[in-house]
Amino acid sequence: MGQAQFKNFPYDIGLQKASYNHGGWALHDGVKKEDNSKVSIFISPTTELSQNYAKRLKTIRHPNIIKYIDTQEINNSVYLVTEHITPLEEDLPIGFGESGKHPDYYIWGIFQILQALSFLNLEHKLVHANISPSSIFVSDSGDWKLGSFDFLSEISPPSTPSSPSSSNPELLSLIKKHHESSIPSHLKPLELLQSNYPLILKSPSYSIDIFQLSLLIYFVFNSKFPPLPTPPSTTITLPGNSKIPKTLAPIFNTIFKTFSNPGNRPSPKSVLASEPFTRQTKAYRTALRD
Repeated sequence: MGQAQFKNFPYDIGLQKASYNHGGWALHDGVKKEDNSKVSIFISPTTELSQNYAKRLKTIRHPNIIKYIDTQEINNSVYLVTEHITPLEEDLPIGFGESGKHPDYYIWGIFQILQALSFLNLEHKLVHANISPSSIFVSDSGDWKLGSFDFLSEISPPSTPSSPSSSNPELLSLIKKHHESSIPSHLKPLELLQSNYPLILKSPSYSIDIFQLSLLIYFVFNSKFPPLPTPPSTTITLPGNSKIPKTLAPIFNTIFKTFSNPGNRPSPKSVLASEPFTRQTKAYRTALRD
């Protein structure tokens, strides 16, 4: 039965991306048998999280979210087929400036991820909860795209402070079951590090994701994550000797300092309305690629 299922699988599975091993997923290059078009194929054991990833990606369309093509479950594994992409980590310089790409190329990429977060967090009240270099991919045309929707869930603030049960419980279910083992501590703001679920439900839908975006900004330009306090300490210290461009540093500083204050974090929309993102136009993007 398993062999027959693979025989009917309409894609050839190619080499595995050695640089990618995230959340139990392996990533392979692939080819659609019908027309030899390139695809990417994510493969994971069938779990609650991998099924959520496939289900969510199938229903979401946005230019800065990886494009879903197909899903099949074969031999207790999920085969998730998407447009052909490359893990962001293959696109990042070993030491910043060694890739030959202008810093504004990376600012443009962060701008694109902010657009994806604005779409998810503000338009659809969805939280990703696992923003990191491993959840971002680069398309063949050079656009940055968000993936890794294992935890993606609705989050709605309670109708009254005294009735948190009115919020969709799915977010709490996925995070309670899996965040301790599946989301590393260096990606967690204080409310997630302390499993403070009532505070998560009361906070803006973007609070976790926008904080994780600040960590992504730091990683892109420094090839490491900034140090976070270890509870019970909540004192945040801005890291020194950062290579973040001066135009982007104020945004990182503002968000990073809200480690223990989710209500003070800016929304993706407000960040997009600030420098340097207000100058991210199509013509500007084209100039960066040339």
